[in-house]
Amino acid sequence: MAPAIAGAADIVVGYKTYPHMDMFETAAKALGLLERAVRGEIAPRSVVRPANALLASHNMRTAAGPMAEIEVLAAQLAERHGLLDVTPFGGFAYADVPQAGASVSACYDARREGEEAASAAARAVAAAMGARRAAFRPDLPDASTGLRRALTESARGPVAVVEPADNPMSGGTGDTPGLFRALLAARPEGPCVFAFFCDPGLVERARAAGQGASLDVALGGRLSDAFGPPVEVEARVERLTDGHFVNEGPMWAGQSVDLGATAVLRVKGPADLRVIVTSAPVSPNDPAYFKLHGIDPGKTRLVCAKAKNHFRAAFGGTFRAIVDVDTPGPATADLAALPFTRVPKERLPAPL
Repeated sequence: MAPAIAGAADIVVGYKTYPHMDMFETAAKALGLLERAVRGEIAPRSVVRPANALLASHNMRTAAGPMAEIEVLAAQLAERHGLLDVTPFGGFAYADVPQAGASVSACYDARREGEEAASAAARAVAAAMGARRAAFRPDLPDASTGLRRALTESARGPVAVVEPADNPMSGGTGDTPGLFRALLAARPEGPCVFAFFCDPGLVERARAAGQGASLDVALGGRLSDAFGPPVEVEARVERLTDGHFVNEGPMWAGQSVDLGATAVLRVKGPADLRVIVTSAPVSPNDPAYFKLHGIDPGKTRLVCAKAKNHFRAAFGGTFRAIVDVDTPGPATADLAALPFTRVPKERLPAPL
């Protein structure tokens, strides 16, 4: 976040969990501070300090690891100095803007002259984030290596492989073919699902052909072959939907989602493989996403998903293991490989 945000908002608070399981609690805290301010009980002000580091979010989960340590430090400093809130922000690493990178906000009561303490706390947490650059660096296997591990684990229960490099919530398009190509080469046994490709034209073809029809299709590489050419397969149209569902999982429960029209294609060949094709690029982060398509992840040996950390909120208890892999894509784990022109050079990480 840009420090100027603090000049436009007296109260700046943020989530303390990733995946973001504390949305309700964070909103309640912000509104509680606002109510106290309106009543004249506090005079909230905020400061924002940059961490001067562009960090990939793969290792930002707050259950363990470097971000868990950062959250503990932020909470300790807030309590020690009587601050209203201290929030570390990992930042969105795929935005090519001067403000990109991690930052820390601290909200204080101006009646207590807490600006100095708030600034010191924010700087201390920001420095701690910068000092942990190495711990935040992801070390992900390639698709083939990750799939081998996943298939070994799947002998004892369902396993998921997630492809963060094409996660729509990280700027992915739902169009890169790298993981899907590796999946076909792995020749998995047992029921497998690939979620998803975004291809409105292919969905329309499937709808026109009708359920049960066979089609020759090219999956991925529709927008560009920069991350690999399309994968050509023969498939049968197994299911067609209007793409509407209501989230049931712990994040965004009750929220309506519109994927546009969708199709489930069963790939012809030795593998028991179904592919979800949508008209809009939406990460498959909720059980209702799969239910809409007639799929029970808990009864599927292997699920491949264009997703990242939020996937774990709903499915951490479903799968024996969730394996992250790195593939060619717009949201690659190797930030140094991206053509940044506006992010200050001192924030950029070294190549993986």
